[in-house]
Amino acid sequence: MSVSALDPRQRRTRQALVQAVLALAADQPVREISVSALARAAGVHRSTVYQHAPSPAALLVSVLQAELDLVRERHLAGLAPGQLGAAGRGVVRAVLDHLESHAALYRRELADPVAPLGDMLREHFAESVRGMIDTHRLAPPGVERLGPEGREMVARWVAEGSVGAMTAWLLGPAPRDPENYLALHAALLPGWWPRWSA
Repeated sequence: MSVSALDPRQRRTRQALVQAVLALAADQPVREISVSALARAAGVHRSTVYQHAPSPAALLVSVLQAELDLVRERHLAGLAPGQLGAAGRGVVRAVLDHLESHAALYRRELADPVAPLGDMLREHFAESVRGMIDTHRLAPPGVERLGPEGREMVARWVAEGSVGAMTAWLLGPAPRDPENYLALHAALLPGWWPRWSA
C-alpha cells in the first residue's frame, strides 16, 4: 500500500507503526520483534500491522528505505555533469547522517550477516549507481561492451564497497567524524568516478 494513498486515519496508524518499529529495533534485533509486540507498541490490532507490512522486518526496511530514497532524490535528481562530484559527496554525507540517526539499530543489524538492512543498503546504493550510469554514462571506459552485465557489475562493485566502508565506520568507536569518512571515501573512489574534495 502506497503511503500517499492512505487516508488521514491510516496515516496516523502508519506513523504509530513507524515510531514503534524504530523504537523496538533500537533495542533488539528486528528478526526478534513479533507482530504482537509491534502492534502493542503502536497501540493497534495485529491485523492492522499486516495491512502495512508482512512483518516487522519488512516494515523497518520500508521505513529506512523511504528515508534513503528521499536522500537520493534530494541530492542526485536533475544534475548537470559538472555537479556530480559535489552531489556524490552530499549524498554520501546525508547517508552517513541517516546511519548515525539510527546508529543503535544499524550497528547491531549490519554486524549480523543475515539481517535485512545490509541487503537494503547495498540495493539502495546499487540503484543509485545504476541511475548515474544511465543518466550520466558514468562507468569505466569500455564497460558498455559488456552489456547489461557490465552495468550491473559496476553498480554492485561500488555498492558493496560503499556499504562495507560505511559499516566499518559505523561499527567504529564514537564519536564518529563524517569528515574523516568522506576524506577516506574520496581516496577510495575509482579514477573514473567524479572527484570531490574532502
